[in-house]
Amino acid sequence: MAVSGTTLGKRPPLQSRSREKADRILAAAERLFSERGFEHAHLEDMAREAGCSVGTCYQRFGSKEALLGIIRDRFCEEARQRIDQLVPLAIKTQPQMADILRGVVLTVVSNMRTRTGMFRALAQRALVDPEVWRPMQELGDYFAEEMQKVLVPRAAEFGREDLNTGFRMGMQTIYGALLHTLLVPKYMAIPLEDDRIIEELRVLFAACMRLKEDKAVSNAR
Repeated sequence: MAVSGTTLGKRPPLQSRSREKADRILAAAERLFSERGFEHAHLEDMAREAGCSVGTCYQRFGSKEALLGIIRDRFCEEARQRIDQLVPLAIKTQPQMADILRGVVLTVVSNMRTRTGMFRALAQRALVDPEVWRPMQELGDYFAEEMQKVLVPRAAEFGREDLNTGFRMGMQTIYGALLHTLLVPKYMAIPLEDDRIIEELRVLFAACMRLKEDKAVSNAR
């Protein structure tokens, strides 16, 4: 029996090209969000940068709000997968608590540096529509819950009983400082690209957690 050109044998390349086009549009959107901010980034410019027609962009995504939502949701899914890998590793290897906190800060800073467009756009949109940030909050809740598996068995290392609140306050402090950096970079004591910000935020995180013996600080003195 002859095989038609519309059989499954022909579909993967088409699907692959479609995914590649969608990925190009999403990447262009994030670049423009970073360069211009959400309000001044337009679908027409995203389509042009992605090398596709405006009609394709509208047909595929409909609006820049939808584009931002997809970018955000992909990030959250990937972040959950990393959490599922790293939490068991921390339980198994038992690194110094100061190093765990530094690793958390480094991850957040790295995300802000590489995904500046997404974070800036989400922060700007959340001022108008707080629901835009809800998936990020849910990701933070998931991370805090998973981290209790690391923190609670080592509760003696902290000077507080409510480790969940301490961790959440630490994350809130980190995100607050970094989002402020993205929105008004001119007024930050340490720029986002300056690696000194990592240790400064780690010290604040340790303070929120009431870490009893901060060996990283002791060694630095």
